[in-house]
Amino acid sequence: MVLPRVEVNLYSLYNFHEKHCGSLHYLYRRRNKRKKECREPVVFFHGLGVGLTMYFPFIRKLVEKFGERYDIFLIILPHIGMRFTDSIPS
Repeated sequence: MVLPRVEVNLYSLYNFHEKHCGSLHYLYRRRNKRKKECREPVVFFHGLGVGLTMYFPFIRKLVEKFGERYDIFLIILPHIGMRFTDSIPS
């Protein structure tokens, strides 16, 4: 388990879905397909601390401002987010 279920459920309120690609874990929110604009996605990397939880107010504002026109990726870095992990990238 990469994120506690509570955290994943919190972000699912804003239509984020947990995804995996090899050792990379992230949350993904697709833009509104009806919008004509298709730009580079917004990609967020959290800093040292407790992971994405402490950034929820910021990410909520990010979704409100950019969520309709841009795909949003929240990269999960458990090895710097005070989470127990057996997979540390080299």
